[in-house]
Amino acid sequence: MKKLKNYTGYSLNRKNYNRASREVDIYVNEQLPSKQIIINSDVEAIAITIKDKVEIIFCNIYLPNQKHFLANGIIKIISQLPTPLIFMGDTIAHNSYNRL
Repeated sequence: MKKLKNYTGYSLNRKNYNRASREVDIYVNEQLPSKQIIINSDVEAIAITIKDKVEIIFCNIYLPNQKHFLANGIIKIISQLPTPLIFMGDTIAHNSYNRL
């Protein structure tokens, strides 16, 4: 994970891969109180909470086109997180998730 001045980085490294390693990252300005939320998932995902005036949850996912998965994986992640939630990620156009 790259270090960025004035930012706290949260990272999840890919567990299994057949090519160059990839990770899922979220960077937060260090002036904002933040912490990682542990999620149980087979999908590569990381979640954090940022609390300023209100608490907001951010979840970032990576879905490579080589890995088959079911929408239930996404639902499982969302069900573990409180709201308000901002859900984002790299879902690669080839992935079946984009055809739900």
